[in-house]
Amino acid sequence: MSPKYSPADEFLVVRQRLDEVLSSLEFGKSFRGLADAYDLSAAKDELERFINSGDRADLTLATQRISAIASRSAIKHRDEISGLLHQLSAVAARLTSADFGAITPLADPESPDSNTSVSRTDTADVLVIAAMYEPELTAFLQRMAPFEDFVGTTKSGLPDVTYFVGSIAKSSPQVSSVSVAALFLTRTGLTDCASLVASGIRVFHPKLVAMTGVCAGRKAMGVQKNDIIVPTSSFTFDSGKYNEQEFKREPHWAETSTRVVQRVRSLERPVLDDVIRQITTSLPARIRRPTVHYDVMACGSSVVNKDGMIDHIADDSHRKVTGLDMESYAFLRSAILTDSTIPRIVVKGVMDNSTGKSDRVKAQAAFWAAAFLAGLIKMDFDQLVGQPV
Repeated sequence: MSPKYSPADEFLVVRQRLDEVLSSLEFGKSFRGLADAYDLSAAKDELERFINSGDRADLTLATQRISAIASRSAIKHRDEISGLLHQLSAVAARLTSADFGAITPLADPESPDSNTSVSRTDTADVLVIAAMYEPELTAFLQRMAPFEDFVGTTKSGLPDVTYFVGSIAKSSPQVSSVSVAALFLTRTGLTDCASLVASGIRVFHPKLVAMTGVCAGRKAMGVQKNDIIVPTSSFTFDSGKYNEQEFKREPHWAETSTRVVQRVRSLERPVLDDVIRQITTSLPARIRRPTVHYDVMACGSSVVNKDGMIDHIADDSHRKVTGLDMESYAFLRSAILTDSTIPRIVVKGVMDNSTGKSDRVKAQAAFWAAAFLAGLIKMDFDQLVGQPV
């Protein structure tokens, strides 16, 4: 008669086979490949959290992530993965406290926390604004999965606005999460951005308001594609006065929260280390480490696709212009006018140098901005918002 396996042994056997199959997956270097590699690593972290805590929400998150990756990937083991996930869930349902004690030594205590679910509430710890749904917001939604989407009503203060509610888990000894509400513009530009920020703050009463997305970078400041810009301030480059001879720029300025930028500087290295680790765990390839830039962002109402234009703006306005976008000033100014006590931050991925635009690079730039912002929230939310810890 063959020996009877305990539920802990069964869980271990199924999990080991699942790890073997998942390790055979190959991801391309496209934005989707980077995102899938990141999500697979996050799913493995969630399995470890389930083993450590016994919280079945973590197991649910891990199986949902892996199922989603398998469903959208051209892989030969898709059916086997589906079967293994079903087995894993079935065995997990029979685990007792003693079983978890038997499995726990196998877990890696250094694995960082990943996402966890959160109930819908009328408030959110973080309000995230993206200029566009695809790829800027979708890149961030993957960091707060699972999430729910809703359509606001006139009574809610967001009439006919689609918004998303989810969470990001803190990587701290106390397992807890940060609730997130995310919105996107239906039309790019300063006016729509300012209106959406003001409405979002009034509805969700966040402790932190953040913008994620893409921008152009300035070569003269050493900015490369897929770098990250966290501007200390933003100004309008197209405001001013025309006379008979020329246009005289009269820029309007808005500031990022000093406290937040200082915290970002101090957390830059570990946050990027974690993002790159998440990618290379499942995609063992050389990943160029983005440089994070902290100087001034120029902002205007027009798309700029002209060589030398960003340098011309800098020559006229501010020598340390590092990037160019269409929303940062409106985002910061609206946040200040609506509630200046709420910390605010802009995180933009660099997609081009204001010429030679490419949607492929845009998706990658959106990924880096979203992953970096989510990593900051995950690692340092309490300090970002000045909460006692």
